[in-house]
Amino acid sequence: MIIVREKRVYTTFWILIIAGYLWIGYALISVKPNILPQPVCVFKAVTTVPCPTCGSTHAVQVLFAGNVFTSVLINPMGLLSAVLLLVIPVWMAYDFFLGKSSFSKIYSTIELQLKQKNILVAVIIIGSLNWLWNIYKNV
Repeated sequence: MIIVREKRVYTTFWILIIAGYLWIGYALISVKPNILPQPVCVFKAVTTVPCPTCGSTHAVQVLFAGNVFTSVLINPMGLLSAVLLLVIPVWMAYDFFLGKSSFSKIYSTIELQLKQKNILVAVIIIGSLNWLWNIYKNV
């Protein structure tokens, strides 16, 4: 049972990582720099209100151009996404080649931590603040 869950975690994250790289590649190569078709976000297209992740792609573009501060101002989730897109594949490849499951174990630990009310509330507050920041900037 644990092995099946671990495989599911790794498979899911590989799919997410590949999708993330495809989207970032599209954003960096296929369109004019810093200009994406508007609106890209389905939530914003329907409600006209930016979602908590609106601006993340632009933030990653600006980060890749070398401007960390501006990237964080656009959307801190862009920096987080870029770090995760760099770290997670290396970590999962390390586990694969060495026959370990450290990524899956950390994922399970984080999942358990998020079930604690005080941690979940903190994450919700941080996400809400980011969302308010996006609404304020009208990303």
